[in-house]
Amino acid sequence: MGETLREVMFRDRITITRAGSPLYLDGMDLGSMDLGGDATAHLARPATANGAAAMASVVMVNAKASNHLGAVRALLPETAGASLLAEDVLVIRQLASDSFELRRSLIPVLELLSHNALPKSWRL
Repeated sequence: MGETLREVMFRDRITITRAGSPLYLDGMDLGSMDLGGDATAHLARPATANGAAAMASVVMVNAKASNHLGAVRALLPETAGASLLAEDVLVIRQLASDSFELRRSLIPVLELLSHNALPKSWRL
């Protein structure tokens, strides 16, 4: 949408467990002491997002997750990756220049994994 975030503190934690045991743990903090809350400067760092302004994580926990790895990787742009953490845990991480570009490349992946068309609102 063209915004530049200069003052932000963002903290995100994702925990997926099965029968009390962790399957997937992830965390992200945006806005640090050395950069203040300047999200744009933080995302510009090569090891963080290399200037990308949009990011997504997708986690699929399904007995057939490993069957999708090759097809998912074929759909992903260079700024994304997919890995199996276990035979039934597929993880995708993607960066994009903006949310439109992110949705454009992520929609085919989500439709492949869900075997369904996504809602029309995702296509706007």
